[in-house]
Amino acid sequence: DGVVRISPPGDAEMFAVVHSVDALGLDTIGAYGGDIFVGTNHMDRIDRILPSGVAVSFSDFPYDMAGCVEAIAFAPPGKYGELMYVATSSVHGTDPCWAGLHTVDTDGNPTRFAPDIVAAYDLAFDPCDMFCGDLFVLGMKDFNDWDVVWRVTPDGTPIKFAIPDHAGPHVLAMAFDPNGM
Repeated sequence: DGVVRISPPGDAEMFAVVHSVDALGLDTIGAYGGDIFVGTNHMDRIDRILPSGVAVSFSDFPYDMAGCVEAIAFAPPGKYGELMYVATSSVHGTDPCWAGLHTVDTDGNPTRFAPDIVAAYDLAFDPCDMFCGDLFVLGMKDFNDWDVVWRVTPDGTPIKFAIPDHAGPHVLAMAFDPNGM
C-alpha cells in the first residue's frame, strides 16, 4: 500500500509506503506545510508524507475507535478556521464517539466537529462560493438511518441538504465541478 506518483507521460512509481491508505488530502494553501496527508483504514491515524516520500505519523485519534479515516479536506483560505477536516466511520457501528467529523489542528490534535454526525464517509468544501464556501459531508446522524448529504455551517451545525435515492446506486463520494455545481 502507499501513495503512487504518476508522471505526465503516465509512468507510475511508489512515492511513499503507507499501509492501509483510505484517504488522501493535499494542503494547497500551506497551513500544514503544503504536504500530502493520508488516512489509514482501521489504524486510526493520519500520516504526513514529506517531500522526500517519507511517511511520518501526524495524528493518532484519541478515541479507541478502530475505525476508518474515510476522507481528508482542507478548509479554503479564510473559511472554517483554515483547518484540516476528517471524515471517519466506525467498524463497531453503534457508538457515536467512535466516528464522525473531526478537525485536526497543525499540531495533529483532533477535535470532534459537528457532533450530531455520527459517521462520515466523504466531505468537500464548496470551492466557488456558490453555497457560501460551506462544508458538505456525506454521512448520518443515526446509525439506523440512511446516508444524507449535510451542509455543515462554520459553527458545526449540520443541515440536511440532499437525500440520495437509496433505491439507486449507493453514494460513495462527492465533489464540486469547476462551476460549483
